[in-house]
Amino acid sequence: MTADVLIVLHAEADLARGGSSLTPCGLQQAAAVADRLAVARPALLLSEPADAAALTAEAIAQAVALSSTATDDLSEGGRLNRAMHRAARHAEHGPAVLVTDSAATVDLLRSIMGERQLEHRYPGAISEGLPDTAVTHVMLTPGDEARVVSVADVGHLAAGLVTGHLP
Repeated sequence: MTADVLIVLHAEADLARGGSSLTPCGLQQAAAVADRLAVARPALLLSEPADAAALTAEAIAQAVALSSTATDDLSEGGRLNRAMHRAARHAEHGPAVLVTDSAATVDLLRSIMGERQLEHRYPGAISEGLPDTAVTHVMLTPGDEARVVSVADVGHLAAGLVTGHLP
């Protein structure tokens, strides 16, 4: 059985407040990604404990009627890869959603795809990062092979809400 994992970057953090809250744009981004994920009907929601990720996950949790679990395993690429595989095994009736940051997501994608393929699919991802609330879809096969379906999709955001690097 294949499993789907949706990796969501956190919404725009208010750095003037130390990143402990979302900007007004970030609040709108979080609401938009939450609406998008409600349609996907996720079975599991995990986030890194950092404020922006936790606040983004909170918006998603309300939209999908799930509780969010914070875990340090989503904060760096190697641990994110292991957490992704564990989450996929526990999400039998819908995708697992993992809310994290751009650096961890790019590290994960580099390990799955390699730098050349990542830069081909999303130019500038390695040097510039990915946009806030971008959704990356990874499918795990029964043999635990990870296949990247899409990278940094921001189709849920109105043009004025896209912050961060676009290819």
